[in-house]
Amino acid sequence: PLEKLTLFNNRLNDMSIRELADVFSRKPELTPLEIELNDNLIGSEGCLSFVKLLSDSKCSAKKVDLSGNAGINNICAKELSDSLKNNSQIEKLWLCGTSITTEGWNEFETLVCNICTSGHTSSTMATFQSKHSLSSLGHFSFEKEALLSPQLLKYLKCNELKDKGQVARKKILWNHFNISHSARQDGLDELFGDDTEPLAHLPHVLSWLAKGDPHGNSKTCNLNFLEDEEKMR
Repeated sequence: PLEKLTLFNNRLNDMSIRELADVFSRKPELTPLEIELNDNLIGSEGCLSFVKLLSDSKCSAKKVDLSGNAGINNICAKELSDSLKNNSQIEKLWLCGTSITTEGWNEFETLVCNICTSGHTSSTMATFQSKHSLSSLGHFSFEKEALLSPQLLKYLKCNELKDKGQVARKKILWNHFNISHSARQDGLDELFGDDTEPLAHLPHVLSWLAKGDPHGNSKTCNLNFLEDEEKMR
């Protein structure tokens, strides 16, 4: 595929973007690795035309920049988030300078770390199947100043790790075993159980940590994630 397609600040409207998306949808594997469409006149209709393209598992784009398009709103955020569920390629979807509010950003928090099934029941499988490739929704200063929650920022940072199995395990331990986001002793106490139910989670913990051994040795337990916690803050 092409390395990069740069069309920023070209006054492209919804019709232009729809035609562009249609072209790439015919051969999604040839989609440019980077698509810069920032600072145009793209509204909700144009943005939604990209949903079909991004939802194709063959789409090769790793970065799509839609920032600076004020017509992109919370409805777009919902549709874009849903479109990425089957896309394992996209790493950066920049949406700064749009009309997305907290409601829209929350859609992406569920995308990168879903802790519940559709029935609102806590599920480790839902977390395991979350999106572990998306690591950025805008440039660094935007993410710090915008309405992104601390949790969402934490998950995006975690997604920067190359070992996606380790990313999934971290999210599961954080959300389903109540481990603190640091390597402090109270976090360890929470992980392995309390006085009323000592070591209640230990079998599950050992099973997951064994899978995280960097050398592929299933008989050893990798506790490096605890040492990495402060780096992820």
